[in-house]
Amino acid sequence: MPSTQQPSSRRFLVHAEEAALETLASELPDGVESTPLADADGLVVELPDAGDDPRSTWQSLVERLATADWVSPIVVDGDDQPHLPTGEITVRFDRPPTDEELKGFADAQGLELSRRNEFIAEQASFRPRDRRLTYLPDVVDRLLEEQDVSKAWLNTRSQYRRT
Repeated sequence: MPSTQQPSSRRFLVHAEEAALETLASELPDGVESTPLADADGLVVELPDAGDDPRSTWQSLVERLATADWVSPIVVDGDDQPHLPTGEITVRFDRPPTDEELKGFADAQGLELSRRNEFIAEQASFRPRDRRLTYLPDVVDRLLEEQDVSKAWLNTRSQYRRT
């Protein structure tokens, strides 16, 4: 993951079908704030008493929130501005992979190909096969270790403000 964005240990994105959002909100611990996403099926959850380890907090949320489709820490930049993961990861390879190579890469990594980048032949987006039990920052870190991968990052949605 780019060093400018780090997983938050307090703020998480919890995705669920719209019909399950009310149930999902009731599964949250007392004192936890949640805000529905305006244009997607999910909640932004803030855990004021979370520890410093985003992965262990994520694990606790996954275990507690039975109706969640998937959970991810929100990533924050150097100005503590939130960036909301979409559930996809983009990979830039050292050279343009063939369709067969992309399929083999996805299978080996437990991913599904979402799409190829039509403008940058070396780039493709993936999503985990088991999104519920996948900690997205770990996937990015693992992909960066791969020999033919030059970059990998979480796809995010961001809200910018004029200053």
